[in-house]
Amino acid sequence: MPSFVPTHAHVDRYLRLRNVSYRLNNDMARQIPKATFDGVAAELGMLRDGRLVLESEDMPAVLADCCIYDWYEDGTSLVQRYAAAHSAPDGSDERYLLNAYLQARYRVLQMRSAVHGAGVACTDILTGEDLFVMDMGLSRRTQLDHMLASRTIPLGEYWMTGGAGLPMIPTEGFVETVRRLEKESGPGTAYGPRGLTIMIVRACLNAGAAEHALYAKPKAREPRHFTRRNRRRLQ
Repeated sequence: MPSFVPTHAHVDRYLRLRNVSYRLNNDMARQIPKATFDGVAAELGMLRDGRLVLESEDMPAVLADCCIYDWYEDGTSLVQRYAAAHSAPDGSDERYLLNAYLQARYRVLQMRSAVHGAGVACTDILTGEDLFVMDMGLSRRTQLDHMLASRTIPLGEYWMTGGAGLPMIPTEGFVETVRRLEKESGPGTAYGPRGLTIMIVRACLNAGAAEHALYAKPKAREPRHFTRRNRRRLQ
């Protein structure tokens, strides 16, 4: 498992970056063309008889996440075009996050242990990589025998979730399906139209993940676990 142990300083930094990411994500979502929404919705099985069918209130975030990262036009994704055009200065949180977005990876995570008020230690079932995912909601609510399919964004020693996470009960059939998709996708398809990420998201939705989707929204106040009295527990 990862040797990373979160401190209150890590959590404070994460909360600051999470709030910035929320604003950036909203701005990118407003720039998604309708044709992209329709194309991705069709790939995810959300377009039925020409109408958009969303099975839960969190599905727009799932759809927008795939539109931003996984649908390419003229060889580039929306997040790549946005990062290139955005005028955030070097050294700012906005520039740091935009660079991190370009390194984002969609993962299927087996959660191993939680640090309440910080996040969860996980293993990526596709790569075998161990990582710590900073996420307040996951640290408090997640059943650790579940899996989570989610975009993950690197923040140095740890990662944060992006878009909407899809919790999954780790059945043998689901794991086999995801690994088969990865194998069949072949090189070069994971970061383009109809790539591996969209296939994984559709497999999750077909398995009922829409009923348990988790949308990452920033918290304005410090988590209870990191009050002055409790902070030293993680130092």
